[in-house]
Amino acid sequence: MMIVGNMQASDSLLTSGKKLLSSMLGILWSSTEKLDTSGRIVKNSIIPAEVCTEPVVITSVITKNPTSPCAMDGEITFSATPVGKLIAYFLNGDGMGPTDEGTVTYENLGVGVYTLRAVLAEPVDPACFDETERTLTTDIVVGDPFIRPAGCNRCNPVGLIRLDENQVTCGQPPYQYTIGECFEFIPVGEAFRNLKAGIYELIVIDSQGTLSEPKLVEVAQLEKVKICKVCTTPAHCPRNDGSICVKAKSATGTLQYSRDHGRFQDDPCFCDLAPGTYKVTVNQKEDPSGSCNACAIVKVEAKKRKRPSNDC
Repeated sequence: MMIVGNMQASDSLLTSGKKLLSSMLGILWSSTEKLDTSGRIVKNSIIPAEVCTEPVVITSVITKNPTSPCAMDGEITFSATPVGKLIAYFLNGDGMGPTDEGTVTYENLGVGVYTLRAVLAEPVDPACFDETERTLTTDIVVGDPFIRPAGCNRCNPVGLIRLDENQVTCGQPPYQYTIGECFEFIPVGEAFRNLKAGIYELIVIDSQGTLSEPKLVEVAQLEKVKICKVCTTPAHCPRNDGSICVKAKSATGTLQYSRDHGRFQDDPCFCDLAPGTYKVTVNQKEDPSGSCNACAIVKVEAKKRKRPSNDC
């Protein structure tokens, strides 16, 4: 509603002609006065925020990406019209100006998404603004994930890829990653499990929506362990000094050895054995499911120690 009054001194003070808007504070209304056709002052006339007296347009944006993923030497330069008018410029809320040069440059910027805003400052009119977004980006640095090969069981291949948090840098955390079009993004630190052998395309996305360059990673296929030879020495009674040594091979994994379902060891020999029958298992460290194991049943013979002879 407009309030109409006579042109008196008190009215003049109340209607001083100063705008009450501040684009720095983001207030979206202004208080003005104007003369009606009879020469009277119309006080406290409210101009709606959606009414712009002189449109502001961001006409060009020039970006310079950081030279490396962690560098802070990126730049954004943007221009706005009308040229010659005071315009306040903002980058993610950080104000510069007002200036009538029409162009400003923000320096020392890192990777990220930036909101550019230009607001008319002469006369102050927050309704007259323009806004856009730009992204400064370089490749997110992705290290090598932990990879477990696929085993020999086709129904449970047990292949695994896990990318940990300390293997991703220079983006905006939190991160998620995927290993191909058929896989959803999951948080970094979690693992893709039960993978078959093959090549996977690892891509990381950060909180700003920036994607890393694809990184090809391979889940290898373990081969079945083959036991080539087993050697034994008999145990002399009553001492338990028998032994078993296993010679095995696998083209893919690191071999380890177990006797009678005991703890696996790197040494292929078992010593200090009593006479008897033993089960020897050869596994690969990379195959926790044991799907590529090889086993052998081995007998350690008993042999009596000869007594010393007194014959000359």
